[in-house]
Amino acid sequence: MKELRKHSRRKIGILGLLLVTIVTLSGCAKEGLADIDNGELRFEEIMAIKVSAMLADEEVIGLNDEEIKDFVSLVNSFDLKRDDEAQSDKYGAPFVFTLEQSDGGKTKLQFFDNILMVNSKARYRISEGDGTMLMEYCDRVYQYEPELVKICRQYIEGKKEFSTKAGNIDYSIYRIEEMTFDDYKSAAFQTDEKVTEKNVGDYRMVTVGDTQPDEIGMHNYAVLLVDTRDKEVKGYAPTK
Repeated sequence: MKELRKHSRRKIGILGLLLVTIVTLSGCAKEGLADIDNGELRFEEIMAIKVSAMLADEEVIGLNDEEIKDFVSLVNSFDLKRDDEAQSDKYGAPFVFTLEQSDGGKTKLQFFDNILMVNSKARYRISEGDGTMLMEYCDRVYQYEPELVKICRQYIEGKKEFSTKAGNIDYSIYRIEEMTFDDYKSAAFQTDEKVTEKNVGDYRMVTVGDTQPDEIGMHNYAVLLVDTRDKEVKGYAPTK
């Protein structure tokens, strides 16, 4: 009988320890790495953040703990001004940060041209200085160019047609687009490629560089036609 009580107490003790452990682990699981708390922008207990370059259709990158803390600290330092009518330039490489919170909530913060859009609704302006810090941060965690952009860089740097501006093109600014046949025709590509309504889906129009002219009126950007099957540039659209 005493032996039975001993075993019973032992089982109760083990169950109690397991219960305490489970409760402790559950409590830890609910704690986030950091909180965003900047005016109207409030997101508590952020557990994970994933980032992607939206228009580039690139792979999603999961930030590590230190990168998450750095990003949250950066956002908390922004001087935000609500402006739901704010519009962005159509060129660029917008970054989308998906926040995952301990309660299961998810929020998308899209940064583009010094505009922050929250869940595709509320918009805020950030200063040029904040925008620069954000892009420097993104460069650190997103340290490679998409494959099609690399292909375009190699093509441009090897072609005399781009010799006057090749060194001034900013390849961190890009746009990769699918095309309709009408889009293809309107671009007026210089190419020997036989693009038709049936095979136009095999090509992408890739824009690299800044669309703003410099002091002598030169536009430092290029628009290229890339075949996604053999990963080659097949032509370019003349730009002024």
